[in-house]
Amino acid sequence: MITVDSCDFPIVETEREDYKVLVLPSDVRTLFDEEGAHVVRINSRSIAETIPDYGGKTSGNYSLLLHQDHLGKDKKARFLALSNLSEGARESVTVVTLPGTAARILAIEEAYFSDSERRVASGKDREYDPRFCITEAQYHRCFDHEDGYEEAVAFVCGRRPTVALELAARLGIYGYLMRGAVHANELMQRVVARTKNSLLIEEWSEPGVVIIDNDRVFHGRFGGNIPPLKRNFFD
Repeated sequence: MITVDSCDFPIVETEREDYKVLVLPSDVRTLFDEEGAHVVRINSRSIAETIPDYGGKTSGNYSLLLHQDHLGKDKKARFLALSNLSEGARESVTVVTLPGTAARILAIEEAYFSDSERRVASGKDREYDPRFCITEAQYHRCFDHEDGYEEAVAFVCGRRPTVALELAARLGIYGYLMRGAVHANELMQRVVARTKNSLLIEEWSEPGVVIIDNDRVFHGRFGGNIPPLKRNFFD
């Protein structure tokens, strides 16, 4: 993560598919494209206040598993920005990791969800969202049939999956299945405990903006989104 105290941050709006996004300022883009950053933190309350909130709906009561946003869409905004205006620790932390660690996390999640009792228990909290890139029938089959998850992965990946797409698909589908489920807290606790040294953990003890390269890393949340962070996507 590269941290800066401030930078030039004009607010420029644009459209990406069916949602409004912002244009990433050139000073910040340089940190990603030339300095090699995967995450940039701007320690500025004023910039956090200036950025609007176009982030859309996300589950707020429980943890979110590691994922990349807009799974399965051909066109997506590359960067996710989270903005916090308040002092002091929040109820939850933001977790970011590289693909190598994400693969280790996938093994933890697969072991957890392969237990039929846990799978059935998680399914009690199920709530399909039409934004998911699997059908409602496929979503329910993941809970109700042992082969449902693999069928959903094959559907998302198509006939010629890349390693990167399959990893994103597998983690993303688990994210769908556990979204809004109380069991997500238990699973994320296991993930953090076993991979903590390989995770970037943003505790939000200070105001500011964290910008994540959604194409290159995976992100999630440990704990409920209280109070909610502002979310925006940047091109």
